[in-house]
Amino acid sequence: MDRRDAVARDVVFTFWQETWTDSRQRRYMTPDRFVQTLLTHERVKGLLIADAFRMGPTQVLRRLLGRRQATIPHRPYPIEVISPLRLRRKDPTGESALRAAYKDYDRRIAVRSRQMGLQRPAVITTSPLYAAYGDLQWAGPVTYYAFDDWSAYDDHEKWWPDYVRAYEVIRERGHRVCAVSQHLLDRINPTGPGKVVPNGIAGSEWQPPWDAPTWADQARHPRILYTGAIHRRLDVGAVREVAERFPNGSVIVVGPVLDPKESFGVGIVQLPEGEDPQQIGIHDPAITANKGFSFEVHVMPRVMAPGQ
Repeated sequence: MDRRDAVARDVVFTFWQETWTDSRQRRYMTPDRFVQTLLTHERVKGLLIADAFRMGPTQVLRRLLGRRQATIPHRPYPIEVISPLRLRRKDPTGESALRAAYKDYDRRIAVRSRQMGLQRPAVITTSPLYAAYGDLQWAGPVTYYAFDDWSAYDDHEKWWPDYVRAYEVIRERGHRVCAVSQHLLDRINPTGPGKVVPNGIAGSEWQPPWDAPTWADQARHPRILYTGAIHRRLDVGAVREVAERFPNGSVIVVGPVLDPKESFGVGIVQLPEGEDPQQIGIHDPAITANKGFSFEVHVMPRVMAPGQ
């Protein structure tokens, strides 16, 4: 069917570990950009956005301190955000405990969906655990949107076996899967429809003009760009090696700094906007794809997780 003939429908979107407020504050990660697209897409009618579980006592304290949920924008169709709370923030381990946790999570979302009057909404989730263990009998088609392989993610080693089992259950249930790379889609190996959907969610960012930021125009050529999160999965040694092989050029690291800069060692420097960029390392999370096209070379110096 031609996508232009697709019928608009209600949608439920659930986060993996983030919240609506997180996404509005960051606006650069895959779920953040995806939610932003859902807000304005012509084929999305009613929209329910579900935060990941949060710890109840902590959230009560935050509200007492005056912290509030990000504003929900006006839409021509219903929109709500649900924030399920529990006594613990982190997920349990083991299939039986996870089934119980996500059955409860699913029940709350189903109730809110009915209260909004959503009709067999399409469910899109970035959580493999919800895709695997939520009942979802009330929903229309279910799509797991995979933007990383959590079964090899450093900070989640405790849950690696659970993620592997979740992928198996997703296959057994025949859920749809969208993944940001062929490698990731092959890792999940869905029995239902599967599709590689790269991170280019905001189509306008991939259109001309291909104009570089002012600081990039001033950098020595060739300009070699890494754009992405700056954290411990960034291979600092590889960045340094590239810089040494092209001493007359510029190696530029662009993205939000998620770990303390001390963890990157000598040679990675975060420069304030407007300073001379002729070094390794610039922090400018606002750069977009159409600006990135103006660089001569793009690199992806990432530390590979086990099994990748």
